[in-house]
Amino acid sequence: MASSAASTANSAVSAIKSLGSAATSEHIKNDLSVITSGSIATSSMTSDYPSDTTLNNLSGATQTDSSSASNQAQLASNATASALNASTAYSSAVVAGDSSAASSAATDFNNANSDLASASSAISSLKNTVVDNTAAATTQHVADDVATASTATTNAATAATPTSSVVAPAAGIAGSVASMAHEYSDDAQLSKLASQAASLATAASDFATAASAAATNAATQYASAKTAIDPENSDLASSAMTEAKKAANAATVASSNATSAMAALAKVYADAALVHTSDDASNASSAASTATDSAAPTSDQVSNTSSTAANVDSMASQYPDNSAMSNVASTASSLALVASSAASAANSAASLASSAAATAKDASTASDSSTTSSANSVAKDASTAASTAASIASSAVTALDNLASSAASSNVGNNNSAASSNASSAGSTASSAGTDFSNGESTASSIASLASDYPSDTSLSDAASTASSLANTASSAASVASSAASTASSAASVASSAATAGDSSAASSAASVASSANSTASSAASTVSNASSALSSLGSVAASDHLTDDLSNIASASSAVSSMASGYPSDASLTSDNSLASSLASVANDASSAASAAQSATSSASSAYSSATAAGDTSAASSASSAYSSATSAFSDASSAVNSVKSAIDSVASAATTTHTQDDASAAASSASVASSAASTASSVHSSAASQGSTASSLASNHPNDSSLQSAASTASSAASVASSAAAVASSAASVASSAASVASSAASAGNSSAASLASSLASSAASVAIDAGSVASSAIAVTSSATSIASSLDAVDSASDAAVAASQSAANQSANNGSVTSDTSNGSVISSSATSSVTSSISNDSVDSSANGSSASTNGSTARNSANDTVNADTTHDASADTTQTGIQANDTNANDSDKKLPQTSDDNDKTGAAIGLSLASLLTLLGLAGRKKRKQDDE
Repeated sequence: MASSAASTANSAVSAIKSLGSAATSEHIKNDLSVITSGSIATSSMTSDYPSDTTLNNLSGATQTDSSSASNQAQLASNATASALNASTAYSSAVVAGDSSAASSAATDFNNANSDLASASSAISSLKNTVVDNTAAATTQHVADDVATASTATTNAATAATPTSSVVAPAAGIAGSVASMAHEYSDDAQLSKLASQAASLATAASDFATAASAAATNAATQYASAKTAIDPENSDLASSAMTEAKKAANAATVASSNATSAMAALAKVYADAALVHTSDDASNASSAASTATDSAAPTSDQVSNTSSTAANVDSMASQYPDNSAMSNVASTASSLALVASSAASAANSAASLASSAAATAKDASTASDSSTTSSANSVAKDASTAASTAASIASSAVTALDNLASSAASSNVGNNNSAASSNASSAGSTASSAGTDFSNGESTASSIASLASDYPSDTSLSDAASTASSLANTASSAASVASSAASTASSAASVASSAATAGDSSAASSAASVASSANSTASSAASTVSNASSALSSLGSVAASDHLTDDLSNIASASSAVSSMASGYPSDASLTSDNSLASSLASVANDASSAASAAQSATSSASSAYSSATAAGDTSAASSASSAYSSATSAFSDASSAVNSVKSAIDSVASAATTTHTQDDASAAASSASVASSAASTASSVHSSAASQGSTASSLASNHPNDSSLQSAASTASSAASVASSAAAVASSAASVASSAASVASSAASAGNSSAASLASSLASSAASVAIDAGSVASSAIAVTSSATSIASSLDAVDSASDAAVAASQSAANQSANNGSVTSDTSNGSVISSSATSSVTSSISNDSVDSSANGSSASTNGSTARNSANDTVNADTTHDASADTTQTGIQANDTNANDSDKKLPQTSDDNDKTGAAIGLSLASLLTLLGLAGRKKRKQDDE
């Protein structure tokens, strides 16, 4: 029973383990599926962007992980089979009661499960890595998609942007072809080309629009792609990228199609131009033929006019007292002449048309459309002229015939009145044009005058040039109006004659000529009026510019006077000029404000007048006109006031310049005087310094071994040399200042303010140099005096020291010979009498060895001098005169304590003397350095 239960339990355990192995295997399959999917996905993404190193690396890693997973799967499969076999063996052993076999099978089963778990863990780890790499690849792929969409967007924009400019002329080109077709509407080929041009222009525009739309779409898709940065939205980024690429391709295709359409349109235009050129040539030929046809019969018609006029004249001569007939005869003669002249003009025009037609033909053969078109225009104009001349000749002939056949006509009076009215109107119009021209010419002259005031003002120069051109235009138009009035008057005269002769046809023609002449006069007068109006506006602008220039000059002059006054504040004349200039500038500013207000009022009045005129409000127009006149007058008054101020301030500035120039000359002379005085002082100082330096050198030669004395002498000599250099500099500066003063004086006499100012500045600088050099020389003489005084004191000390040493040596020798010390009060020696007390002499801290030759005392004296020299510079505030007093030897003081006495050269005062010498020399060198730097700075400036 127990065995059966154990068997059942073992079987259950075995089944559970087998079930666990199966679950593990199933989990492995799922992991492998994930790994395989990741491997395929990364491989696919890499194939989309084969040049992306990151994707390649991720794909390679995934492939490697997939391969490793496959190996682990094989191990798992083997472990699963082993577990199954072990489970079977275990069950069999348990059933057979073979515990040893069961134990062995259980061990195998456990090992197999362990291997399976290990493989499963490895595969699971690989799966996680693949999942991470796939996510990273997806992120990179999305970035690549966005970059590709960006490139596509750029390409689309690149394709679309120039396309708009390429197709921009399409409508104009199509319009040109349509214009050519319209000019020759019966030319079917041109009509067809015009239709093609219109279609191509529309197509090019549509393609350009499509390219632009595609570029916009690409940009939209790119914007969408940029938002899909999350790997979960990778499909959105990929889709947006694909659409962006499609849009870029569409933009490129549309751009190419637009370019092709424009090329085709250009060819259509070229073909149309050739056809149009041919039509021009054909039309020119037709015009020439028409001109010839018009001129040929005119000659025949005119051939009898002379005889007709002669017949009329003959009839008039039969009745010489009949003024009407005389007038008719005169008119007939005039008409004959007119007919003859018109016939001649018709023949000339026909010849010109023929020549132009030949030119057009040659140009057409050479495909020169411009020349062909020009020749065609000439031929057409010539044909029209020939037709007009023929018409005039015909009219003259008809008038002559009618004059000869009829003396009156019902409409003669009306024609005569009309011609008279037109002539009167033309005369009035010509007179008005003359008045406008006169006003415009006056304005142009005014503008030219304003421009001449400021030749460097290009605005005024341009205004003057434009005004001159407008005046010429007005002059030409006024001449045309005058000529037209004369023609109208002549026509009225002809009409009157025709009426008198009863020739209604001639009167009608004359009235027509008078009407045409009146229209011509009116048109010319309008041109004159427009030119005059433009000149008026231009005059206002020029006046404003001139006012601005005046104000600028006033401000400059005021500033210049102020600057000059500040240069010489004590000059009452300059101060007065500055005050006056300032007042004038203030007046100019007030006038400028008034001018600005007037300009604003003028502009407002002009706008109001235009509005009132457009509205037909005559009352408002009249008010605006009055306001305009008032504002214009106010501006003119303000401009005149500013101009007057400019003239006044120019005079003030000129006077101030003269005064300032004289002040400069005076200042230069003063500077030269100061420089001369400084040079004289420096020269005197130099002489004294040289003398004192020589004295110090002489004293030094007395004691060549005294380094302090030698140093003092050297300092005195150096300071004297400095004084010499400073005196030379001062002399040179004084010379420069004198020359500058001379130049300033000459410049002032010549009125050259700039030269005077420069010379004055130079003289001032030279005077400063001379003063500085004088200061250096003074400092040098102070150093020289101090050093010479010190040298004198040291010489006295050395002389006294030498005497004291000699006395000490003598006393020592005497002591050695006599065995006693004596005091000689006459020469200051210290003695000790055996009768009073025995003393030991100690001089300068060193005991004197009373040897027979006294060499020790001499040595001690020398040592004392060196010790004094080593302590130089101990006190820099000591007075040299005090040194002299304190270093003196109390030769007559016989009561002094011998042990407290020092040799003169070992006194502390000696230290102060050396310090004074050093300080003086340092001060001198500093002064020289400062002077040199200042001179270099002035030279640089």
